[in-house]
Amino acid sequence: MDTPTFEATLQRHRAHELAEPAQAHLRAGQLVYRYLDTGECVSVPNVWYNQPPELRAESYEVQAVVLEQLAASMSKRPSNLMLPLEMQRLGEHYRQQALAFRAQAARFRGESLRQIVDQQPVRQSRSKADNPAASLVARR
Repeated sequence: MDTPTFEATLQRHRAHELAEPAQAHLRAGQLVYRYLDTGECVSVPNVWYNQPPELRAESYEVQAVVLEQLAASMSKRPSNLMLPLEMQRLGEHYRQQALAFRAQAARFRGESLRQIVDQQPVRQSRSKADNPAASLVARR
């Protein structure tokens, strides 16, 4: 294969494919695509608008797993630097973010979002008494 030419963005109106498997590009700085009409290889920066949907979905899954592990570690080993209620809320926030990343990955894969949402517990809403900012606004 010849040395690929560099382009800032992929020409999406032309038929193209990744020249190498997508898994090899998870941490790569550049992606190499092959245009199917001419066989020309081009190198583009590995940024979200140049990535194929399956690569974006995989990166969202990785982020979701990291957030779930962080939430689990916070519940197993609470920090002495945070109040228990703060730890609980932060863990809930991380789990909600993980759910959002999984939903986004499902969108890129074309899966049904209902399948993912049904697997997660319903988030409990916070009352105004739990929210310090709401109590400050109520005083005015």
